[in-house]
Amino acid sequence: MIEKTRIASMGFAALVALSIAAPHAVHAQSLNITCNSNADGATNLCDDNDMADVEDFVNATQNDLNQAEEAISANTDLINQNALDQADTDAAQDQALTDAISDQADTDAAQDQALTDAISDQADTDAAQDQALTDAISDQADTDAAQDQALTDAISDQADADAAQDQALTDAISDQADTDAAQDQALTDAISDQADTDAAQDQALTDAISDQADTDAAQDEAIGQNADNIATNTDNIATNTDNIATNTTNIGTNADNIATNTDNIATNTDNIATNTTNIQTNTTNIQTNSENIAVNTTNIQVNADNIQTNADNIQTNAEGIATNAADISDLRTDLNRGLAISNAMEVFAPEPGANFRMNFGTGFHEGEAAFGITGAGRIGATGNTVLYFGIAGAQGTAGGKAGVSFQW
Repeated sequence: MIEKTRIASMGFAALVALSIAAPHAVHAQSLNITCNSNADGATNLCDDNDMADVEDFVNATQNDLNQAEEAISANTDLINQNALDQADTDAAQDQALTDAISDQADTDAAQDQALTDAISDQADTDAAQDQALTDAISDQADTDAAQDQALTDAISDQADADAAQDQALTDAISDQADTDAAQDQALTDAISDQADTDAAQDQALTDAISDQADTDAAQDEAIGQNADNIATNTDNIATNTDNIATNTTNIGTNADNIATNTDNIATNTDNIATNTTNIQTNTTNIQTNSENIAVNTTNIQVNADNIQTNADNIQTNAEGIATNAADISDLRTDLNRGLAISNAMEVFAPEPGANFRMNFGTGFHEGEAAFGITGAGRIGATGNTVLYFGIAGAQGTAGGKAGVSFQW
């Protein structure tokens, strides 16, 4: 709208210029005054018709000037109206810019608050997750330790039971071996005693037979008795032979028992080897659990480091947010001061008839104040060119403006 108004003003000014110049040109071309010479040779003698033409030209020129003055007045009013419209537009734009900056500041504050809340929520979530993970790892470590202790106790109890069984079996085998050895020794001694008895009896019989032979001639009557004794001895020898066979069978049985005991010892040895293997396996499992505990301990330390890193990052973010808040506050202060400086530098063109105009003004915005001085002066022969400048200062800062305004 303002641009269209400016174009209309320029067009109107051009029409005014044409309305002023064109009639003068027409009248200048249409004015034809001829002053004749008299009989005496004098020149520039004008008659009444010539003077009437001059008067008509002057009147026409005066009318053109009056029209030009009216056009200039109308153009001045239009320029002043345009200046007022431009001032209203500038004020509306300044207000819109102020509102936009305020809205942006509110949006930035809301975003900063949302970011702060999000960081705080994330920190709480990370802390809860880290605590849950730490608790889970601690519970798992306790469970693993309890399982390892239970397994160690079970292995120790099994080892004690196996050792007790092995010791009992070894003692039983040793006792059986001692019993078998005692039985074998007793049987051997009995056999040896029987053999000695048999040898003594045989020797006695042989001696008796020898004595009997020596006395056969004298003791014929004792032959029958001797024959009975021989039969009895024969029965005793047969009995001794049966006893020897029984003892031999008992020795075989004892050998079988010794072989069985040897097999039992081998079985127990295998069981001991198996138990040793199980103990080794359990020892390996304990070592694996110890390594897992070490890994879990390392993971706990890593999580603790991560928690510390997250805490450091949160602290860094908090410091960044505080820095951003301070920067935004400083920026808002600078912006308010700039708007106050701008409000303090209003420029007005000199009124018609004046060559220079100086203004002193103050500006305010959101608690900030500024003081400014502006000046505007007409330059050139026609005074249609206005040169303006201004300077204003707020707390700790200053600003200025300068420009040239053309009017026609």
